[in-house]
Amino acid sequence: MIQLSHLTKRYGDRIVVDDLSFSAQPGVVTGFRGPNSAGNARSPGAAEYGMEDCEVLSAVDTGQRTLFHIRMREAPAAQRAEGAGMQPTWLLALSWASLAVGVVSFAIVVADTYLRGHRQPVRVMEIVWLVTVLYIGPAAVRLYWNWGRPEAFSRRRQEGQPRRPRRGIVVTHVSRCGAHCALGFIVAEVALYVVRSDPGQESLWVDYAGDYLTAVMIAVLFRYFGAPGRSLTKVWHALSTVVKVELLTITAFEFALFVWLTLAHRVVLPEPPLRPDSPTFWFAGQLGLIAGFIAAWPTASWQLGRGLRFEERRQGRR
Repeated sequence: MIQLSHLTKRYGDRIVVDDLSFSAQPGVVTGFRGPNSAGNARSPGAAEYGMEDCEVLSAVDTGQRTLFHIRMREAPAAQRAEGAGMQPTWLLALSWASLAVGVVSFAIVVADTYLRGHRQPVRVMEIVWLVTVLYIGPAAVRLYWNWGRPEAFSRRRQEGQPRRPRRGIVVTHVSRCGAHCALGFIVAEVALYVVRSDPGQESLWVDYAGDYLTAVMIAVLFRYFGAPGRSLTKVWHALSTVVKVELLTITAFEFALFVWLTLAHRVVLPEPPLRPDSPTFWFAGQLGLIAGFIAAWPTASWQLGRGLRFEERRQGRR
């Protein structure tokens, strides 16, 4: 607090304030208002805040001047949060809810795979379905139930239907490529956020390059570890298989993801910036991955229509 005593204010030879004493309180703007050479104007303090946003605590007529004490009105909670660099409460709640639904879907498939014993013939496909339901949620659980469980194909054989129908092949292929993209997105975004010297620096093209290259690398690793045996020649075989079978679908998936992320960063959710330490970032990523899944479907269907085999022929036992 500042205490002023016996204040006198002059304009030329005129005394406009004479022998005035008052206290200036912390958080309160104190000033004079009255006629001067520019007319009846607000004091710098009131002009800075805007009288409509202020609460007048007291005013004292000192003759030709009025001494006033004003204080900013308290902004609504949502406005204070936005001004403090936080996402609106409803958006945070929606983000957490969407992530929670993904975790619950993940837990359902984990229980079905490892507790109920519905293991995949190709072990990497267990990771594929777990990642798929994590970002898509209940809709992916339904896809898993219809096309991902080994028992689903056994049931189709008993009913006299083709073991691997076209839709099931496309769903499996898109899910596999989508898992590569989702894991690439998670790994690359977290790694770039950790190593970046300035977290506030936005360089989306670096993020996108990291996401894409990591997705392709994970696809090669999945092909390598999904096939029997270990040798250096298998590395080249895995790489060539990814380029021939999966690269186009991965590219379509990533393109849709990047388009959405660009809109989210620049248009839909520009302030505060989306970063991996916020649930809103991962919610936006979920939406982008879902968009990628939808965009990759026609590409995979077109490839299958041209006779491309998504799955290698299994060799018989010797």
